Amino acid sequence: TERLLVQFEGSALAPHVTIVPKVTTVERLSEVIEEASRGGNVMVMATLVDSTMASWARSLCSDNNLRFIDVMTPLIDEFSDFLEEDALGVPGGASGVSQRRVSKMVNREFFGMVEAVKF
Repeated sequence: TERLLVQFEGSALAPHVTIVPKVTTVERLSEVIEEASRGGNVMVMATLVDSTMASWARSLCSDNNLRFIDVMTPLIDEFSDFLEEDALGVPGGASGVSQRRVSKMVNREFFGMVEAVKF
């Protein structure tokens, strides 16, 4: 969020940022959106990896007239296409994916493709 806001340092608005971690149920999501709707001019940026939760977030924001940005769905869709594999939709580190596995996957798949593009 900080890297995004630094792009707008000259803005007359000084946004207040609230980060709400571990929103894993529709009930909790509903509470968060309801609380946000009391804040006036609000934009919700969601990083939900579960597509059902992301859809609920979009719907709840729409019902409450809140601006909504779904950060993760486009990224997950692109990665799914790139890796030719469906995403698990598992939040956070709960999937048990180790740093070693991620590094190995990135090194093998990504850098192999980069080399192909360089060629």
